[in-house]
Amino acid sequence: MTVVVDFTQSGGGSDQQIGCAPAGTDFSSYRAVLAAAGFDVVGGDFPTRIDGFPVTPDPTYSEYWSFFESGPAATSWTMDRSPGVSPGNVLGLSYDVDVPAWNDPAYPSFVFDPPRITPAAAVAFDGEPAPDPTPDPAPETPAPAPSANSLTLTPDAFGSWATGYEDYEVGAGVDATWRTPDNAVGPYGTDLVVLGDSGSITLTFDQGIENAAGEDFGVFENGFGTAASAFLEFAEVTAIAADGTEYDFPSLTTRTTPVGPYETVAQADYRGLAGIALGGFATGFDLTSAGVPAGGSVTAIRLDDVLGDGSVLDSAGNPVYDPTPGVGSAGFDLRAVGVLNPGTGVPSPGDGDEQTGDVEVRVGITQQASGGLALSLSGNVADLGVATLSPDLTALVAEGEFPVATVADTRTINPGWTLTASSTDFTGFTTIPGAVLGITPEVVSADESVSVTPGPAVPAGTGFTAGTTLATAPAGRGTGTARVGADLLFEAPTATPPGAYVSTVTVTVF
Repeated sequence: MTVVVDFTQSGGGSDQQIGCAPAGTDFSSYRAVLAAAGFDVVGGDFPTRIDGFPVTPDPTYSEYWSFFESGPAATSWTMDRSPGVSPGNVLGLSYDVDVPAWNDPAYPSFVFDPPRITPAAAVAFDGEPAPDPTPDPAPETPAPAPSANSLTLTPDAFGSWATGYEDYEVGAGVDATWRTPDNAVGPYGTDLVVLGDSGSITLTFDQGIENAAGEDFGVFENGFGTAASAFLEFAEVTAIAADGTEYDFPSLTTRTTPVGPYETVAQADYRGLAGIALGGFATGFDLTSAGVPAGGSVTAIRLDDVLGDGSVLDSAGNPVYDPTPGVGSAGFDLRAVGVLNPGTGVPSPGDGDEQTGDVEVRVGITQQASGGLALSLSGNVADLGVATLSPDLTALVAEGEFPVATVADTRTINPGWTLTASSTDFTGFTTIPGAVLGITPEVVSADESVSVTPGPAVPAGTGFTAGTTLATAPAGRGTGTARVGADLLFEAPTATPPGAYVSTVTVTVF
């Protein structure tokens, strides 16, 4: 039996926990069902505390746990006032506050708050639904259950990447600077392409993606924040085979309220959608969950932006919400699609007969290579968290570290090098001038052959939108590898409207 406990009003946060009471449980007892599903219960068949919440039960009973029961395919809950659950049904609990007394005339008209997730969606999360002993005349078909997505896959986990794209259809709310689909081809980097509201793109893979053990590919977006409070934008995912067969990945959400333009969500409320992972990490996908046969392969992945106003539904029929509306870079921001299980190549059309021939490839080299200059960053997001009021009450302040820049110089002439950075204005609910961001460079490490001098500190209020030097290596002392970091300081006016704000810092070495 699937059991849902919604802790929203109990002091346990916005979490909803789902468990399963196995066959053989005493279904005539609420307490027995909850305990068998893995919940810690204090009290009798009408418990006062579940998993420690509420911390202090109300002795006046003006708030308490309410019980609901419905069939596994139902999309709404029915109040249950007597202990015990019919085998095969779904049990739901939520904490109600400000409940009228039993003898209060208002009690019969009081509306009790059921769990936010529907019974059908809870069963889809839990696994195979139990049979409904009293099915509706027209029972609903339970939605497919998406597997949990990995959210910690880093770029170095992937052996190959998308080799091309097609059918880039940009949606509304995207400035021209973000409409470069080539940015999503090849390895993960700092560039991206924005799909816009309801936009889409198809990434192609010359070698294909095989349905092997575990997850087979991952999608990189650029969300930021924490697992419990993240700014995330989502896309539906479809795998496409060489013969054109499409395999849609099932999705599921427990988020039931709209998300404003700059609001955050919890990662745990979403499954089966691209964009659940934070920036720098990929959301992993297993082709098995989309119905691709074991050992089968696909040659393309299509991403369709989710218009987060609730008009797009998940596989269980629940509305999907993400930050809406967007401006300038609205919708899904695609950085790359990496392959974990590559195929053996896309077969060429033919009649089955094969002929082979040999080709001798020749190349000449007229001069020896003189080396080069390379730059890499340890990450592409510097999250300063939430700005707080300064002690003197004059500014909203936040601090953080800039990703470490690694400069590798193999040029034989050893001319030295200069590392620079420039920032843009912060965009969000309004525009904040880039001058609010200050930076203090530091040398993290350097080879003995490299002499590196950090650039000057730039205070917040001055900013570096016109550019600043992070570090320099003089002629004759630049060959080798050096790592340069920096501290960031953000000081914005106290009248700045609340919201999520983003600036882009461009790092250059020459």
